Amino acid sequence: MNIKQLSLINYLIQQHDWLSTKIIANDLGFSTRSIRNYIAEINLIHTGLIYSSNKGYKINHKVYQSIIKDNPTNNTNIPETQCERVLYIIRKLLTSLTKKEKITTYELEDELYISSTTLINDLRKVNTKLSRHDLLLSKDKNYLYVTGSEKNKRKVIIDLIHSETKKKFLSLDNLQEILPNYDIQYIHQIIMDTLNKYHYFCNDYALFSLTLHTIISIDRLKYGYSSNSPIAIEETTEYNIAKEITSILKDKYFVQYPDQEIYELSLLLRSRISKYEYKDIKFNSLLSEIGDDTFSLTKNLIKEVNDTYFIDLSDDNLIVKFALHMSNLLLRASNDYLNRNPLSISIQNQYPLIYEIALYIANRLQELKKIKINEGEIAYIALHIGGILEEKRMMENRISGLIYSPQYYDQNSIIFNKINQTIPNLITKDIITDEALINQFTDVELIISTVEVNNKKINIPSIIISPFISNNDLTKINNIVSQLILEKKQNKLKSNLEEFIDEELFFINDKYETKDETIKFMTDIYNKLGYTDNDYYDDVLKREKLNSTAFGNIAIPHALVMNAKKTGIFIFVSKKLIQWDAKKVNLIIMLAINKNDSNHFKDIYENLTLFLSDICNIEKTINCTSYKEFITTLVSFTSLS
Repeated sequence: MNIKQLSLINYLIQQHDWLSTKIIANDLGFSTRSIRNYIAEINLIHTGLIYSSNKGYKINHKVYQSIIKDNPTNNTNIPETQCERVLYIIRKLLTSLTKKEKITTYELEDELYISSTTLINDLRKVNTKLSRHDLLLSKDKNYLYVTGSEKNKRKVIIDLIHSETKKKFLSLDNLQEILPNYDIQYIHQIIMDTLNKYHYFCNDYALFSLTLHTIISIDRLKYGYSSNSPIAIEETTEYNIAKEITSILKDKYFVQYPDQEIYELSLLLRSRISKYEYKDIKFNSLLSEIGDDTFSLTKNLIKEVNDTYFIDLSDDNLIVKFALHMSNLLLRASNDYLNRNPLSISIQNQYPLIYEIALYIANRLQELKKIKINEGEIAYIALHIGGILEEKRMMENRISGLIYSPQYYDQNSIIFNKINQTIPNLITKDIITDEALINQFTDVELIISTVEVNNKKINIPSIIISPFISNNDLTKINNIVSQLILEKKQNKLKSNLEEFIDEELFFINDKYETKDETIKFMTDIYNKLGYTDNDYYDDVLKREKLNSTAFGNIAIPHALVMNAKKTGIFIFVSKKLIQWDAKKVNLIIMLAINKNDSNHFKDIYENLTLFLSDICNIEKTINCTSYKEFITTLVSFTSLS
């Protein structure tokens, strides 16, 4: 088959409707007679590949797929769609040509088997895509080339590599498939070993990012391209690490690293590595690590999250992690080295409320610091928030216990130590030898005893173990502790839900189709029942104007301030999807909060945040048909984790 026949097939593959001979001829720049001849010749080689009728011509996709499947050699890997061709052209311009080489429009037409008209349309898309990175597709006579900074060109190359994975997780293994000319594992190990040598730390995502950036720099240097940004080199530890890494790699891959390249790598390192592991740095030494400005910024953002979303992130040890992340994020943003996160879409879809809080923080950072933050960085903020909430929840998932055992040499201390070492969710208050002392401990939730306890006098759950505590005893204790924790969480949640979600605030209704009319209906009910005043509708709309409160299939509209007369949670379930800005929802949870209930309210809101971050839980709540079923369903989401 010749080039023009392949070009015709490639053109028809992209079409969905019948096309006349005249349209095909105009698009491809052939005569109508040539089109008819080419189609006849193609169908002689591959029977039935192109349909023919009085409507024109159309590809038979089933025949085409069978040809590709049965004859792999016929698959010339020619990009079929415009999107694929655009990526191909960008890849060709940025990764296949040395500094002295250029490509013409004629060469691209021949390689892609397309007409000049099609190429012109494709090049418009190429330019649009490049312009997002402040690059320009330039043309000198018929020669094409990309103008702009080397840093921005490398960003586009990284985007291309991510697009190769079709949004799958980009691992070292599939990176090796995309870049077979480089020993990915070797480069990754060199970076890791050098960081260890200097006692610096780096998480897995950041280490992968460093590896990818390093490979791109080697590849560009081999083709004669190097960083063209002005430099004022600082002899930092990160610069010395960069010098050592590049010294090893230049001998391996026969490239020369100019000072600009080494310095660019040092900036990249500064934004992704730390002299401390999170677990090692103490709150008191945080200021010296990140500075007053970043520390104050972090504290203020945490306060704003508390005021806006009623979620308390202000534990000292947890602030350390978040503040260090903020410090590195600001450094990355100032040097235009923002992270990508392969989990961005997953986090946004599976944990919409946590992602919304991260989006709020990102927007505030952009406003306050006049920087740009991409989706990858927002996803990392969401990971931190999710981690903080999980740690807080783990700290709360404990019960208090008391050991009662008549003294027998050192056996009591053996029991005490074994239980404390084995049952992390049990806080053992004390060990006593006299049953009469039990009632002095008012906050005990479980008694562990080596003898029978008088349950008539003591209304606390108890468990009997042997004086020589065995593994079986420890298993029994762990099981009852888990059960008590679960019951405590469920009882607390049920009580809070019933307090704040009144049956009068639960509606199943398919009447409304838009956001505004749904909000109007819900605020009118709030006003009628005395939860809010007549201004609440406007207050909710003010919050909606900042950014949408819709996440996944749910929306959580609320006012910016806690100005309700009394606290309530309005549940509105609609089997019919309601248009909510760019999303469609069928579960709306409207919040009305009185400031006097703010602390009490945080517990229930944090639980809702966690529960409704799981798309399966959302489905279950939407399918509820009554107030009682809704409350029971929410309580059932409670787990030990």
